Amino acid sequence: MIIHILRIVVGICFLLAAVVTMPMGVGFASMLSVPVAAVLAGIGGLCLYPYIIEPIANRLSGFYFGGKAADLPEQYSRVHGMLVRREYDQAVAELNRLLTEKPERVEARCLLMRTYHERLNRSQDATDLATAELKQRKLGAEHEKVVMLAVDILLENQQPREAQAVLASAIPKIADSAASANLRQRLESLGA
Repeated sequence: MIIHILRIVVGICFLLAAVVTMPMGVGFASMLSVPVAAVLAGIGGLCLYPYIIEPIANRLSGFYFGGKAADLPEQYSRVHGMLVRREYDQAVAELNRLLTEKPERVEARCLLMRTYHERLNRSQDATDLATAELKQRKLGAEHEKVVMLAVDILLENQQPREAQAVLASAIPKIADSAASANLRQRLESLGA
């Protein structure tokens, strides 16, 4: 808590120093005051980023990226740490907990599928996750990732018919035309 307060105070001090530095100097000295003020303002902005700029940017991103705000990769840093430390069972448990809290977390589902497939050699569990996702709800554009990952896993395991079936069942359920077109194109590339 002290570090956060200190960081805010330091950031405000740097911004104030930038404001005070701008009008200083005459002649050649005034030319130096602009870059110095810019550097001071930059340092102040970096200090304040997590407290002021980041929340505003996240709030405004909802206007640009319509619909539900996507999960940010930073939300899964704890899970990534577990994977780096080879604590695969704990990572799977954490991802399952996150999915129990909010089942619509597509990034968590994809990370869990990758963990099953790449780290635990449980490809069937990974594809079962995708299949369950396809059966239980109408899909949005964000579910394209889950479908494509499931198709990649099935193709890697020499199961092209199952991959085609996953694509064929997902296409009518995805409301977004661009995502649906991507899945159709992938299905056509598999020869269906």
